[in-house]
Amino acid sequence: RIEFETDGLSGTLPFELRNLTELRYLIVEEGTTKGTIPPEYGELSELIILDLNFNQLTGSIPESIYGLSTLFQLDLNDNALNGTISASIGSLQFLQFV
Repeated sequence: RIEFETDGLSGTLPFELRNLTELRYLIVEEGTTKGTIPPEYGELSELIILDLNFNQLTGSIPESIYGLSTLFQLDLNDNALNGTISASIGSLQFLQFV
């Protein structure tokens, strides 16, 4: 479990987190995190919660995120993301919170 809340992390999201193959919770919220969501996060096959809300993230949601079959919560609100949500989100059978 990785959890940073209320200005706990600034800078960009490290793509190297992909090496944490058993990571289930990635929560980085209410900070000043910038940049894009690394597509490598789609390799976190055990991820249940991806919560990156209230940051300064830009770009679009990487298509690889929609391959996280165990994902229950995808919380990306209050960022500067653009683009559309892929139809592939429908393949996330356990997703309950977007």
